[in-house]
Amino acid sequence: MDLKSELVAAIAKVWLNRQDGMGAHLRTDDMPTRCPFLIPGDVPGHPVVDLKRFWERMRVQADIPDVRIHDLRHTFVSLLVSVGASLEMIGRLLGHN
Repeated sequence: MDLKSELVAAIAKVWLNRQDGMGAHLRTDDMPTRCPFLIPGDVPGHPVVDLKRFWERMRVQADIPDVRIHDLRHTFVSLLVSVGASLEMIGRLLGHN
């Protein structure tokens, strides 16, 4: 699956909007934003709790047909295989022992 630029923009918009309530105590010089999480939750300073619900909102906003988060995992593996990544490396990246 090719992530549409609309999805990236939608995620960025939600992410940036949630930064407004973040306190200065979370800022560091090397952090581009104030939240330490890739996908901040509704509570300032905390990560998103329901990733599935968050993904659904982003998917609908970007007008992407039924694509599950797990489908992105499959795409990730396909891309790794296409560039010649070893099965060992792929397994490690996926968290397999």
